[in-house]
Amino acid sequence: MRVAWTGFGQFQGVEANPSAVLAQRLAAQHADDSVEILEVSAAAAKAWRCPDAGLVVHLGVAITYDAITLERCAYNDASFRVPDQNAFQPSKASIDEAERFGATRTSSIDLAAVAQKAGVNVSDDAGRFVCNYLYFCSLATGVPCVFVHVPPVERLPLEAQVETLARLRGYLVEAVGSNAVDVLADVAAAANGAGVLDQLVSLGIDQERAAFAVAAGCTSVEAAMEMLFAEQPPAPPPSHAMKMVLVVREDLGMSRGKVAAQCAHAALGGARRADATVIE
Repeated sequence: MRVAWTGFGQFQGVEANPSAVLAQRLAAQHADDSVEILEVSAAAAKAWRCPDAGLVVHLGVAITYDAITLERCAYNDASFRVPDQNAFQPSKASIDEAERFGATRTSSIDLAAVAQKAGVNVSDDAGRFVCNYLYFCSLATGVPCVFVHVPPVERLPLEAQVETLARLRGYLVEAVGSNAVDVLADVAAAANGAGVLDQLVSLGIDQERAAFAVAAGCTSVEAAMEMLFAEQPPAPPPSHAMKMVLVVREDLGMSRGKVAAQCAHAALGGARRADATVIE
């Protein structure tokens, strides 16, 4: 899984922000990971765009912390205690005017479980400065993400932080992968295919592949096995562009992340089952 890391640049005269150093060190450990160093400003946080990744990890320094801490949520509240790098200092201002002031957005990852495995802390208060601002914006993208507050290197040496964050990455990837399997299984169960799903798993089929087959419309073990293992010739490219339309029921009250996950699975299932030679 590709992980997108972010850290912050210089702030209040400090040229080497530890969050930037850590983000660069962690991203360098995996060839597919990316890293972006952001200006410490509301404008940079709002302008940030989520890259193509399965997980986003934002890093920022909390000068009063003694341990690495996972932030579970962010608030629609920009109340900066000091000006940002652009001399911007809002007070009790909404980050997203379309939502209620003070509204909460929460990570889709079970961060309490991850924190317990990794031996780090968990928090429900990311502050009201640029860290919270960026996290609130990021949580709207639908991509699994987490904001990690790290302590100053005077409180926890840099190498110890690198080691802990590297271990944390593994637990986060594991949690995101498990959540994706659970979502796909929910789709399969909703299609009244839970019995077929159980039978496929009992035959040794990976749960994710089994759930995909049922969610794709297979109502019997035979049909699922045929879809999963049949050798299909490559479909010829379409003669002209094809369009996919996804319709989401708002009355179900799904979160943005849940909607994104469901749409992604539906799009994947539709693309795999589509006959490229037939355009309706």
